[in-house]
Amino acid sequence: MSSTPHYNVIQPSSSLAPYIEKYYIIQPDNISHLITEQAFPDGGIYLTFSLDGEIYDHSRGEVINPKTFYLVGTMTHSHDELVSADAKLFGIHFKPACFSLFFDYPLHEATDEMVKFQQIMLPETKLSGSNLVGIVEKFLASRLSVSTSYFNFKPILRDIYRTHGNIEIGQLTSNYFLTERKLERLFKQYTGIAPQAFSKIVRFDYALNKIIHRDSQTSLLSIAYDCGYYDHAHLTREVKKYTGLTPSQL
Repeated sequence: MSSTPHYNVIQPSSSLAPYIEKYYIIQPDNISHLITEQAFPDGGIYLTFSLDGEIYDHSRGEVINPKTFYLVGTMTHSHDELVSADAKLFGIHFKPACFSLFFDYPLHEATDEMVKFQQIMLPETKLSGSNLVGIVEKFLASRLSVSTSYFNFKPILRDIYRTHGNIEIGQLTSNYFLTERKLERLFKQYTGIAPQAFSKIVRFDYALNKIIHRDSQTSLLSIAYDCGYYDHAHLTREVKKYTGLTPSQL
């Protein structure tokens, strides 16, 4: 059986807000039920930590053990997590391309994967306290290192978001005087995936927001054209690829 989870979102401090999307705590409202939490690709990277109980990632066939940090790499399709009645999940949602400002990790090895993350060193005894977010923020702030490479990469990322993912890779290489190989290396370093794949996720995320918030006068075909898809069928294929659902099921 499933139940609606209690999903508590905590916003980061102003100093970390440019890099952290949010912190969150998930736990069942009904202690006699499991909950299913579905996540869609958004270009971000996550660190998750079970404060209590086990959490089963159904899509990956992995179990999140208590008191262990896990890295969830950039997703290219949806994932479902089953949270047991006694579980309590804490997560850090890093904004796209920002994880590498805190940790040195080969992100291409974690794409669509959930792996034990040994680099984070927080006292286990403090991770169940009421000041959890404060402890995590202090730790992250101590690790933040914004390199020249990131400053050079940020405008490229901004162009992709400005065009809602509808920009040719050749245009990016031309705009920023980069070879395609160098651009691939930058995306591999900061997102773990190729620039084409990242742009498609940005376009999907833009379309998803329009689909979810559309009114009765807005057709899926008009959303498809507005988001840069060829037609309704193209939109449907992409949405199903990233969510497992059709646009009308969202």
